[in-house]
Amino acid sequence: MPNEFARNLGDAAYFATFALPASASSSTNQATPFDLGADTFKPENVELELSVPALNATMVPDTRTTTYIIETCTATNFSTIDATLYTKTFTASGGTGVAAQVIRIRLPSNCARYI
Repeated sequence: MPNEFARNLGDAAYFATFALPASASSSTNQATPFDLGADTFKPENVELELSVPALNATMVPDTRTTTYIIETCTATNFSTIDATLYTKTFTASGGTGVAAQVIRIRLPSNCARYI
């Protein structure tokens, strides 16, 4: 009897980290891309989690914003973005900066190789 669960994969954790700004700036920080591999068929039900700690008022003063973007591309250098999977902007107010965020998205079946 064939194993109908053979396609299920165990949970895998891959981590990418990047430095948060020490103070307000207009700079962009980018994590190292994840490589999903060159397979024609991607794993099913893959979720990506972006976890960002709270950003204090020195990092994001009142009225300043921080934007989280998750993109996918066929090239490792992200020279051309194939799709934006998630984007959201948070605005600091009340002298508290921006609260910690945990964002989860399910990758589409036609997701490009790099995220």
